[in-house]
Amino acid sequence: MDTTKKQPKEQTMRRGIIALVVVVLLAAVPWIGYTRFGGQDETASVASEEQITVTRGRLVASINASGTVNPNRQITLVFDTPGRVAEVLVEEGQDVREGDLLARLDTTDLELAVRQAEINLEIAQAQLDRVRNPASSEEEIRAAEAQLRSAEANLAKLKAGPSAAELAAARANLEAAQAALDRLLAGPDPVQLASAQQRLKNAEAALRQAQAAYDQVKWRPDIAMLPQSLQLEQATIEYEAARIAYEEVANSPTPEQIAQARAQVETARANLQRLLETPSEAEIAAAEAQVEQARANLRRLRGEVDSVDVRIQEAQVEQAQLALEQARRNLEGAQLVAPFDGTVATVNIKPFELVSSATPAIVLADLSRFELEVGVDELDVGQVQVGNPVTVTLDAYQDATIRGTVIHVAPVARTDAQGVATYPVRIELDVSTAPGPLRAGMSGNAQIVTQVLEDVLIVPNRAIAIDRTTGRLTVWKLENGQAVPVEIAIGLRGDTHSEVIAGLEEGDIIIIPSIDRREQLRRQLEGN
Repeated sequence: MDTTKKQPKEQTMRRGIIALVVVVLLAAVPWIGYTRFGGQDETASVASEEQITVTRGRLVASINASGTVNPNRQITLVFDTPGRVAEVLVEEGQDVREGDLLARLDTTDLELAVRQAEINLEIAQAQLDRVRNPASSEEEIRAAEAQLRSAEANLAKLKAGPSAAELAAARANLEAAQAALDRLLAGPDPVQLASAQQRLKNAEAALRQAQAAYDQVKWRPDIAMLPQSLQLEQATIEYEAARIAYEEVANSPTPEQIAQARAQVETARANLQRLLETPSEAEIAAAEAQVEQARANLRRLRGEVDSVDVRIQEAQVEQAQLALEQARRNLEGAQLVAPFDGTVATVNIKPFELVSSATPAIVLADLSRFELEVGVDELDVGQVQVGNPVTVTLDAYQDATIRGTVIHVAPVARTDAQGVATYPVRIELDVSTAPGPLRAGMSGNAQIVTQVLEDVLIVPNRAIAIDRTTGRLTVWKLENGQAVPVEIAIGLRGDTHSEVIAGLEEGDIIIIPSIDRREQLRRQLEGN
């Protein structure tokens, strides 16, 4: 981010300038003590130096940082459900009000899902009402009673095992099925074949005789009422029956007939085996469950409400309600609505496009209020507090200043690619003091006022010399026309002046020697 890159660079430059001043002053003041200047030339030189009277005044301490202008509120809107864009109702730069519809998806399937969920809820509610308030007829009750008796008899029979008659019937079924299969495999019986042939011949002769008798009277209008007509019909039926019987005996069995006979044998054998085996626990449990189900159904029909059934139906109603709520939420999520008054900054969707719930659709920004976010060095962030006044200059309006206020100091530092750590600080800008319209992304510098002292002794920073070895501070004080070095103690230090808390009094006059004069003083002191 630009703020994190500019801040350390500016602070390094500022500290470098201060260090340069200190070095120059140290070159002129390598000692602490009082030194008198001798001769009239020295007095004339003092008179020609810059003289400053120590006064009381207002001292402001501040730190500088740079950053970027951002809207007070900015949000990227996305659809809560995937789908195809049906309509985009706004364009970039358009002002909207809170609640305005910005875009929507095709909701055909979503509307159907809502209707289906509504129907499911109605069904679940009806089932719950039926459980709570059963209304059954006598026929339904009698049928339920019969069902319960059947289930109980089946359970008792399963536990008791098969009777001798059931075993005999099962064995007889198996033997009959096996005999039928054997007959098919053995082919037609000669006796049965001869009998079928004779029956077919007799039927053919009878049919010819009946046809001849019918032909003699078929011209009569009442032919349908004559016995010849009935005899012909009976002869025809007998012939067809004899033919079918002959074909069944004479024709070889088909593979399908043999397969069917084998299946009947296996079924009969399985039924006999099942009767001979002891019923399993699973079979008994299933039979008991059928009894309980039949008993519960009978209680329900008689008006005996089962609390378990009620709770189950209530849970199903609640489940249907949740499904309906989710379906309605999906339908609502197919629309983008402005959450606040603002300006459409970006539109990233078009009609007929497919979007997901992760697609950034529209960016909405509140351009009525702006902030400047700056990065403050870790050496200075301890001085910054919410509420500090700020003076801001923007690159777009370099000749004007904008008032601002610190509204947030980040508790965690942000580190850039070079490893420089700064703390993000948000400054709310007073747009009424801006010389022109503010826009997101503008670069600017902030002077954050961290402390203000009134009516304190102040001296210019350029008049103070620092001994790097001892850390003591010295100024040149004018006494009786001569400059003497005086050690001082300072409190708050501003960009141009510092507070003096010891060593000087109001009205004292200090001087700032020129470079040449400092060298002369240094040589004179070294000589002494």
